[in-house]
Amino acid sequence: KIPEEHMFNQLYMFSKSLEIDEAIYNVKKLSHYFFTDQFNKGVDELNRKTSLNLVPIHVRRAKHQSQISEDELDRLREMLEKEYKFLDSIRKLEHA
Repeated sequence: KIPEEHMFNQLYMFSKSLEIDEAIYNVKKLSHYFFTDQFNKGVDELNRKTSLNLVPIHVRRAKHQSQISEDELDRLREMLEKEYKFLDSIRKLEHA
């Protein structure tokens, strides 16, 4: 069994009790955040805000791409429902 703090990594980072509302509240306290799918853009925005010159590097990018069946993907989405709900809520904050 995968420990919850690993399975729901992002949610756990902002709520040790894995409460989505608490996690959203804590994210709202941040002055800046971004998603990995917009990593380079997020680093550029952070540089503008802070006058730093950070360079995006991708040290944890996977070199292997696994093939996952639709059934496996559906099962994973079901298992990670809380994580998906949290991340979807945070994405909506960006556009609010």
